[in-house]
Amino acid sequence: MPLIKMQTSVAIHPENLDSVMKSLSDIVARETGKPGTYIMVTIEQTPMMLAEKSGDAVLFDIRGIGGLTQNVNASLTAGLCQFCSDELNVPANRVYATFTDVPRSNWGWNGNTF
Repeated sequence: MPLIKMQTSVAIHPENLDSVMKSLSDIVARETGKPGTYIMVTIEQTPMMLAEKSGDAVLFDIRGIGGLTQNVNASLTAGLCQFCSDELNVPANRVYATFTDVPRSNWGWNGNTF
């Protein structure tokens, strides 16, 4: 049920997309304790501006049902910023992350809601 949406101005080669998505899924699973079999990952490549400067940047939108606590969100932010620095060459000060805890009744899957 966790969802991680990444918007970035970084060009990710199509042959690397699966690897990037798997890495993001692994970070979310590790930090939230949620099974990878429930995690959805999306990536959108788009022009971005941050701090009045165009260029490489990343925005993460993380949503889940429970488990997005202050400590978890801090750990997720650290892990995602490290990933961006190591794998995408985007420094942490060019990465934003938002977190939304969604009520079970507002999350549908497999013909029903949680």
